[in-house]
Amino acid sequence: LMLEKISIIIPSWKRSKNVKNILYALSKQNYRKELYEVIIVYSGNFLKTGKNYNINITYLNSIKNSNALKRNLGIKNSKYKNLIFLDDDCIPSKNFLFYYSRLFSKINEKEILNGSVTYNLKKGNELKYLKLRNQNHFKISNRENKFKLDISFKNIVTMNMALKKPNNQY
Repeated sequence: LMLEKISIIIPSWKRSKNVKNILYALSKQNYRKELYEVIIVYSGNFLKTGKNYNINITYLNSIKNSNALKRNLGIKNSKYKNLIFLDDDCIPSKNFLFYYSRLFSKINEKEILNGSVTYNLKKGNELKYLKLRNQNHFKISNRENKFKLDISFKNIVTMNMALKKPNNQY
C-alpha cells in the first residue's frame, strides 16, 4: 500500500485549546510524519499552541474571519495535492490519515470525500444541541460500503472532508 502525501487545513478563530488537542491527535497518527503537513489558518489574535508536536505545522494569518477564505488561503499554501479540511473543533481518530490515504487513490479531482463526525455527548449544557447535530450529520457505517454515494449538498460535512487539488489550480 502506497501512502499518500497530505495537507491538512484547519481554519481557526480563538480556539487555541481545541487546536492544541487536534495537533496532539495529529502527532499521534499511525502515519509517517514526513508524509503530511498541517496548515493552521487563524484570524484575530495569534494562535498559541505551545509545544513542539514534531510534525510539519505552518501558521497563516487571515485578514477576515471566514472559513471559506481561510480554507482557500490554506489551499494556496499547501504543498500536496491531497487536501483534508478539519474544523478547529474536530479531533481526528488515531487512523484518520491512514484511512483518508487509502481513499485518495480511489478518487479523481471532481469527487470529494466526506467523513463522519460524531460528538462527545457527555458535555453538560450543550448536550441537547450536540444530540441534534449528531442526528443530522451524515454517518458512515463500518458495515456498509458507502464509498461512492450521492448525497444531498445539505448533508456534506465540511468540517471533515477531503479532495484532490486540481492540477490547474494554485
